[in-house]
Amino acid sequence: MIVRAFVAVLLIVAWSGSVWAATGQDLELVPMGLKVLASLAIVLGLVLFLYAVLKRANLVPGAKGGEIKVVEIRHLAPKKTLYLVAVKDRTLLIGTTSERMETLAQWPSRPAEDFAEVLAETEQGVAGEDV
Repeated sequence: MIVRAFVAVLLIVAWSGSVWAATGQDLELVPMGLKVLASLAIVLGLVLFLYAVLKRANLVPGAKGGEIKVVEIRHLAPKKTLYLVAVKDRTLLIGTTSERMETLAQWPSRPAEDFAEVLAETEQGVAGEDV
């Protein structure tokens, strides 16, 4: 979409310049304004191109990668959310409200086929704490 807008601006600038040239009017302000717009479009195009290249190379802050991964997000109610987060070799269940954030559970990260076993161990641990 951004590329289409950029191409459209370039075409409009090129077309309007040729229209003014065809009329034979000697208006220095219009061609100078068109040159400024064309230069601005080129600079913006270069900035967008560099951003895309840097994002693809994971050099942009906040791009995917790193040690922390949000595995799943569940919205329970307005301003009440559960986050399942993987950090290195740990998995955390974090609950948030509008006022606070709290770790609800944590366990060692294991392959997906062992999740039922981890859940059973966690439930046993929680049941033992209640007694």
